[in-house]
This record gives sequence, C-alpha cells and structure tokens, in this order.
Amino acid sequence: MLVMTYSVDGSGTTNAGLSTHRHTALNIRVVREEDAAEYKLIVMSSRFYDENGTAFALAGSTAGSPTNTAGLLDATQSVSFWLPYEDNSAVLRPGGTFRSKGPVTVQASDGSWSAAVSVNVKVRTAVTLTVPRDTVSPPWTSASFTAPGSSAYFVTTDSAIGPTDRVWWGGASTTLNVPLHSSCDPQGAPIIATFVAQQEGCTDTWQMNAGRGASECAHELVLTLDSTANTWRSDSTLDGCELRTHPVSPVIIEARRWHAPEANKLLGEVTIEVISAALFSEIPLNAGWNWISINRISTDMTIAAAFPGFRADDMIKSQTGFTQYYDGTGWFGGLTALEVDIMYAVRCSVAKTLQIRGEPIIATSVLPSSVPVQVGWNWLPMHNSGSGDVASTFEVVGVKAGDVLKSQTSFTQYYVTNGFVGWFGDLTTLEPSKGYKLKVSNATAVKFKGS
Repeated sequence: MLVMTYSVDGSGTTNAGLSTHRHTALNIRVVREEDAAEYKLIVMSSRFYDENGTAFALAGSTAGSPTNTAGLLDATQSVSFWLPYEDNSAVLRPGGTFRSKGPVTVQASDGSWSAAVSVNVKVRTAVTLTVPRDTVSPPWTSASFTAPGSSAYFVTTDSAIGPTDRVWWGGASTTLNVPLHSSCDPQGAPIIATFVAQQEGCTDTWQMNAGRGASECAHELVLTLDSTANTWRSDSTLDGCELRTHPVSPVIIEARRWHAPEANKLLGEVTIEVISAALFSEIPLNAGWNWISINRISTDMTIAAAFPGFRADDMIKSQTGFTQYYDGTGWFGGLTALEVDIMYAVRCSVAKTLQIRGEPIIATSVLPSSVPVQVGWNWLPMHNSGSGDVASTFEVVGVKAGDVLKSQTSFTQYYVTNGFVGWFGDLTTLEPSKGYKLKVSNATAVKFKGS
C-alpha cells in the first residue's frame, strides 16, 4: 500500500497517512505581487482513488470509501487540493495576486513517483448584477476607466460569453451570453442570460469592444438585459429557483487602451456575478402564533392576495392593527396591506406553508436603507435573504446598554461592561422571513448590513 506524503515549501514538514484523515491542512508560504509581502495560505488536501470512473475519498469512515487502501493496488490514486475562503479571508479579502514561494512536493511513500504543485491565486472582488423577473431591468454601469490620449475598449476573457478581440469603430452594441446555473438543478444545462453590451464615453454610446477617436473622456461598460431574448424570465417552472453565475466562474471583462503608445494596455478589470433570485419564498407556519416578516415586493401586497386559503378565526396582527378571517367574507379588519419594514404575528388554526411571491427587497430600489424605531418595543422585520449572526446582520444606530432583541423563542441583550461590549444571549442568528421584537431606550434606526 502506498501512502502519499507532502513536503511543504521546502520547510521539512511532512504530512502522511491521509487514509485516516478526511483532509490535511497545509500551510503554504505565498508572496503577494502587488506589495511583495509574504503571507501564509491554508490549502486543504485529500487523497482519493478512482475505480471504473468513480472517485472515492480515502477518508477513513467516509461513506462509500474503504477504511484502508488494501486491495486498491490497481486503482488510480490522486490528490485533490482546495482553498477554503473563510480560513484565508483575512489574507484574501483585500484582493491581489498570490504565488507560492516554492512548490508543494507530492510523492508516493516508496519514492516511485512525485509531483510539484504550485499555488497561484488571483483574488478579484466581484460586483453583483441583479436580474429581476417581474420588473424591467435597468441598465447596469461599471466604474470608469480613462486612457489619456486614446480611447478604451472592453473585452471578455471567455469567447463563449462575448468578444475577446477589439474592433475599430464598431456598431451600436454587441452581445454577452452569460450562463446561469439553477439552484433547482445545479448539474443541469445552464440557462443563458443575454445582455446588450455597450460602452459610454464623451456623451456617446457604442459597441463595448470598439475603439474610436482619441480623447480624455472616461469610459464605462454598460450592460442591459435584452428585452426579447431572455424568455426564461417568464418560465413558471423556474419561479422557485435562484439562477446565478457559477461561484468560480464569474464574468470577467477587461478594459484596455486602444492607441499607441502602450496599445492594448490593461486599464483594469470588471468582475461580475449575475444573480436572478427566485420569484417566491416559502414561510412555514405552525398552528398557533407565528412571528414573520415579508422580504419580497410584489405588484399586489394586499392581505387577500398574500394570505389565501386561511380558516375562520385565523388572524394577522401588526404593531398597530389587525385583520381576522371570516368564512364567506375573507379577511376583515383595519390591516389590509403588507409592508416590508415591520413584523407580523400570524395565528393559524392548522399548520401550513405560506408562499410569498415577488422580487426580494434586496434586489429592488425600494429597499429602505434603514427602519426607524421608537423608544420601547418595536416589531422588527428581517430584510436579508440569508441567515446571519446578530452583530453582522444588522446595526442598531446608537445602541445602548440594556437594549433587547427577541425572537419568538429566545433573546439577546446589549451589554457595555469593562470586559465586554456587544450582544449577549441565546439569540445568536437572525433568519430570513422571521419576525423580531426590539426594545430600545432612544428613538433611532436599524440598518440592515447585507444579504
């Protein structure tokens, strides 16, 4: 039986016996090209074997794999490497190009073969281009690029997406075809989002990869969702699916200079992830009271449209009003329409699932930058589309010691002491579509930090 060993960057450190571990963490010394500073990256590695075209991890008790490598003498054995972002975020977050100082040597324990693996990482910060389904998608404009004494042009790095070569003068526009992957079928064929691709400069707009006369104008990339080509936007079978570019394959577009000197000089890059959110989300409701919030905007926000199929005596309450369901009449009361900046308490006679249709508020222009709160208790929504810890999900502006945040089952309180400042309690995570109650000692606002 062969055991693979690793000699990391010539440091003399050897990691062996991977057949008894799910993975091994390697500390790789790298240099950042932008400032020549030295850092360490954590690279995960695991050994696997290939039998009849199927890969199995050699990871002890991992399902589908053996506990040892006996009997695998004829199998193909290999090593996989991956870079965990969270473990390296402090190094990678500022971006840049990182290259290993020396190779990682991988070899069989009997010395029958070896291979050198180098670590080369280029970190780009992507901007998000959100494609709505139910509403008109406005043009998206990049940051500006300037080529003094020349003009700029934009090209993609993938010919399957768009033009990779420049042209002189060009026409009004060209096309980008961006593959999107569905959360409902991650391994299925991608869905193509088609964009009209232009650049804007000197108050004029033309084809993104075309150069024109020399000037001192700034140039911006302008992308507009094609109004006729994207028929998938009306495909009801995709309503519950999120569509997005692959996490490791964003759209990369280069801005370059046209004229000599330094013709074709790289002026900068635009890295784009495209997301089209699902058109509805589901909120499970238990029999009895439920604290919920609405984080989608639809063309019909009435209670009757959003809460169909309820029973007699079911009730919906806000902090200032309520409505009740009556057989033969439906909902009746002062609360007639939903808002996104408050919590609702919903009483159900039986458990059910509520389906809320519409665009996520994080993808619309009506997203409040903050929710105002008054002294005392406030019924608070959760705007974000994903869960997050209390500290990183929202901010109470001017928070005071003694302020309290409650869910339906737990709470946390803000403390200011000599040894600790922050939220402390059993409520640690805020969840989308849930409702919360916030008690504050001064009138202020709550800001939601992200999605």
